[in-house]
Amino acid sequence: TEAQAEPEEAPAKSETAATKTETAPAKSETPPAAVEKPKDAAAAKSPAKPATILERVKLSGDFRLRYETSGHSPEAAGDPRVRDRFRLRVGTEFPIDDKLTIKAGFATGDPNPRSTNQTMGASFEKKPFSIDYAYAQYQPKKSTTLLAGKMKNPLYLPTDALWSADVTPEGAAVQYKKKVAKNTDAFVNAAKFRVSEIAADTADPNIKVIQAGPTPA
Repeated sequence: TEAQAEPEEAPAKSETAATKTETAPAKSETPPAAVEKPKDAAAAKSPAKPATILERVKLSGDFRLRYETSGHSPEAAGDPRVRDRFRLRVGTEFPIDDKLTIKAGFATGDPNPRSTNQTMGASFEKKPFSIDYAYAQYQPKKSTTLLAGKMKNPLYLPTDALWSADVTPEGAAVQYKKKVAKNTDAFVNAAKFRVSEIAADTADPNIKVIQAGPTPA
């Protein structure tokens, strides 16, 4: 009877071998996840969409309130002048391409070209808000800039004694700058400004300016 029982146990061993072979296909299911990685990398390298007009336009601005006291000389009679003043400025830049940019700004202020301040008072009258600057800037090279229109002052301004930074001259200008030392640049500025337009005379007054020298880098 012991000899007959031994053949019956053999099929049980073959069943375990069959179960081992069934688990092998489960290991082959993981590689497809690795195949998808190149698709994700290609999507990351796809070109970005060009910026819209609104995304390219840059806006800036500021508002200032000031309480101002102007004293008199000891010889002058009367109390010092006291004024409440404010200033509002808005600016925009629109790059046409990598070299050409249109710039414009608006500000409060009287016709005085040296100030954009407004004095409060005068029976609540409306305050003027006009064009402060509007010009085109073309930069063919990093060292060279061409300007035309009513522009921010393009001259080298170490102090306000000669030129006020609030003055926005009208005409055309060229700026050139080149590094000549570690902390020093050499510059050349040239400009022609239209001071006035006289209808009865072709010899309108102009200002021709040229500057050159070193400046801190």
